Amino acid sequence: LPHANDANEEGKTVTLHALRYIQSAIEHADALADEADDLGVHELARRLRRQAADVDNEHDLATSSLEELACLRDVRERAHDALAAVYFDGTLELERTLPIELAASLSPGGHVDVAERARFRMRRLPTDGPYANVVADLRAALERALFVYDARLDAFLVAYASSSTKRERAVAKSQALRLELERAKHALLKRADPKSDAWKRIRRRTVRTKRARWLDDAKVRDLLSPVPPVTRPAA
Repeated sequence: LPHANDANEEGKTVTLHALRYIQSAIEHADALADEADDLGVHELARRLRRQAADVDNEHDLATSSLEELACLRDVRERAHDALAAVYFDGTLELERTLPIELAASLSPGGHVDVAERARFRMRRLPTDGPYANVVADLRAALERALFVYDARLDAFLVAYASSSTKRERAVAKSQALRLELERAKHALLKRADPKSDAWKRIRRRTVRTKRARWLDDAKVRDLLSPVPPVTRPAA
């Protein structure tokens, strides 16, 4: 299809862009966990590390799925190229062996993807009459190429759907972690001495980004466990 490769590249860029910010959330969690330990808030530190590990695992799954998807995309494109070769070789054979008008009717315009033109040809190739035997080998070759292409396409689309789910889950988990980081930052600022270096480090750390548009409040509630408040001990 026109601009199909451009669309693929754009989709990969958007996906990688979304995943890039996950690692920074994990790094923020590790840093605030260290600050929490230094301030004696060990339960908060454990909670941050536990949630960061969960996000890191989701990130690994999403990244692995992208690598698998890239391999399947290449396999699909090779099958598409093979189908195109069979189709265009068949076009020459049809022009050589069939009447001009019949051959032309089996080779429609080039503005439609070759897979669709191949399916059109399969439906229209003679199955009886004087030309059935003439096109029998061509039909068999085209049928095999279409079968392989459809199998590769199905595998790619199944993997694409799975990869999208894993990517969205990883981003959602990282956004949930950022909400936790915002709460942790606030709690640690209350715990630390405002004149200390620790307070200044925590204050400077930017832990929140714009929430993904599809991460609604219900999803946040599902992903976040209740967070007990952390208060400074009595003097």
